Amino acid sequence: STGVRLCGMAVISLTAALLAMAVLPRAGGASEAEILGLFYDSTHGPGWGDSTGWRGDDHPCPTSGSTWYQSSWFGVWCNSTSTANLSLSNNSLSGTLPPDLASLTHLTIIDLHMNPLSGPVPSALAGLTGLQTLRLDRASLTGTIPSQLSSITSLQKLRLNQNYFLSGTVPSEISSLTGLQTLDAYINSLSGTLPPELSSLTRLQQMGLDTNFISGTIPEEVIHMGQLQNLYVSSNSLSGTIPVKLSNLRGLAIVHLFSNHFSGTVPSEFSSVSTLEVLALGGNHLSGLLPSALTSLTRLYALGFGANSFSGSIPERISNPVSYTHLRAHETPEHLVCRLLLEKKKKTKI
Repeated sequence: STGVRLCGMAVISLTAALLAMAVLPRAGGASEAEILGLFYDSTHGPGWGDSTGWRGDDHPCPTSGSTWYQSSWFGVWCNSTSTANLSLSNNSLSGTLPPDLASLTHLTIIDLHMNPLSGPVPSALAGLTGLQTLRLDRASLTGTIPSQLSSITSLQKLRLNQNYFLSGTVPSEISSLTGLQTLDAYINSLSGTLPPELSSLTRLQQMGLDTNFISGTIPEEVIHMGQLQNLYVSSNSLSGTIPVKLSNLRGLAIVHLFSNHFSGTVPSEFSSVSTLEVLALGGNHLSGLLPSALTSLTRLYALGFGANSFSGSIPERISNPVSYTHLRAHETPEHLVCRLLLEKKKKTKI
């Protein structure tokens, strides 16, 4: 039975000991089955798209010694007798996420994206010190990004995008996640400035913070993000000039800066970023000439520059076919965004 406890038993018979091992008591005496049961109840399990095995089998991970196998509980993967992966994306989960999830201390993956959940991102998840992937995107969550998540130093992918009403600032404490490779929090209601401390994320490959209310400038410290490939900060309220030092990031492939308040000129140094594929600058207050050296970028296939105050003409000589995108008559910046997406020749998100 999943109600068996170890604590308070002075003498345990062999039979009772084996039963206690089967239900794997956790912190506070709750077994993994009980913790997942609380999760099931809190997210309205009877209404899930698929709840096979839940509230049926005694234990989700009964096989000792086996590594990484699929449980009879839908969406659960195991490592030996511990729950290691909870993946229930697009499965009609609703309700709130219980803090009890933090008691599943062997979790490495939580993927609950595309579910109509509610409530905040539980700060208690900070106790999952072995977690590598946390996907709570498109989950209708509210509140703020908990600064406590900075305790999950094993985290590699953090996706909180498209929750719409996730507000507050980007916590500077996230800089402690030095193994982070993907940080996605786009299409939310985040505000404040970009913390310069984010420069500590030296393994970050993608930063997606577009379509928020972020203001201020792009910190020059971003040059320390040596592995950054995709920078998405469009559709915010960023201002100042485009940092020349962005060109020091020699792995940059996609730079989305459109629909902000950037001013000044386009740094000619971008022409030295040979990996650059997309440079979207439309809908700002940029001026001067478009650097002709950009035409030497053989991987560049999309250059957006409309709705600015550039002078001169479009550089004629190009080394590779480039989709020059700009605002046309009666076209809004939002239409430009849609057209940029349509004109892309390949998927750009990691």
